[in-house]
Amino acid sequence: MVSSGRMSIARFIDQSLSIPGVEGVQICDNIGAHRLAQPGEDRRKVEEAVARGFFVELGAAGTEPAHLEALLRLSGELAADVLRVLPSARRDERGEAEKQDLDKAERDLREVLPTARGLGVRLALENHWEVPSQALLELVTRINDEHLGICLDTANPVCGGEDPLRTTELLAPYAINVHLKDFRATRDLTRDPAGYRIIGVAFGEGWLPAEAVIDVIQSKSPAQTFHVELFLDRAETEPETLARERAAVRRSVENARRLLGLC
Repeated sequence: MVSSGRMSIARFIDQSLSIPGVEGVQICDNIGAHRLAQPGEDRRKVEEAVARGFFVELGAAGTEPAHLEALLRLSGELAADVLRVLPSARRDERGEAEKQDLDKAERDLREVLPTARGLGVRLALENHWEVPSQALLELVTRINDEHLGICLDTANPVCGGEDPLRTTELLAPYAINVHLKDFRATRDLTRDPAGYRIIGVAFGEGWLPAEAVIDVIQSKSPAQTFHVELFLDRAETEPETLARERAAVRRSVENARRLLGLC
């Protein structure tokens, strides 16, 4: 399949504004949030959307202080009060590499938190399969700062061998931001005769106990912003892929709003 290239932030904003029920977005590293530091169409489009009451949040990969400082300042300029951060850690049998990586992440976060406080931007650490949810929770509670919390992703736990509902119960009290994401598993015999592969589906249409997860979040979490996120398989052609993605996004938003009691 020949790709026409990465979607621009301006186009992403336009498409998001066209979907009924969408009130904001999170612009993360995969679409190049750092590009908003430069003047141009992307920045202009975001500023116009924010002026109309459309909320925008930014996202970073890694905890390098210089990178986080830059995105924190950019968040302040764009009236974004949450910066989602994707920490990472190497997994090894004895847990030594993981501890080293999380210790460094803690030092990095402590270094940038004064800037976050000064700008009024909260850092939300996303639960990811590279970092066990219990370890992520311990990191957040050890630092114990009101400008540091969790970005709770509802499907990532299964990729790390965790139960999504139990992970939600564990992290919800510290979740200041939520990624609503769903999944199912399918047979994949290309790697192993008994192999399975996790695939993404529209939120509310997969194996995630979505209603129970939403109930826990709404009863235990201080989160005020929710984002639907998808990781769909590609179709045979790019037009088919884009059509599938657009339809799944709209169904995800509809299902999320219904489960959240917004419609």
